[in-house]
Amino acid sequence: MLQVYYKMRGGCDLTFAEFGDDRNTTFAWHYLRKIFPSLNQKTTKFYIRTILPLALVVVSFLLQEVAGYGVWIGL
Repeated sequence: MLQVYYKMRGGCDLTFAEFGDDRNTTFAWHYLRKIFPSLNQKTTKFYIRTILPLALVVVSFLLQEVAGYGVWIGL
């Protein structure tokens, strides 16, 4: 749902408040660049918004279904 909002709005409101209306700058890229100065902005944005959420879903599925871990928080 958050990614849908980012697509509709063009980015994060808090990032706009901190860095202005530059739609290419992301909070994570700005601070990761301090550790890794040659970090590519577009690749970082794609990785954080696409690859990491998919990886979390896959890892959580594998932990619960394959490794047998139970749900920690029951709703």
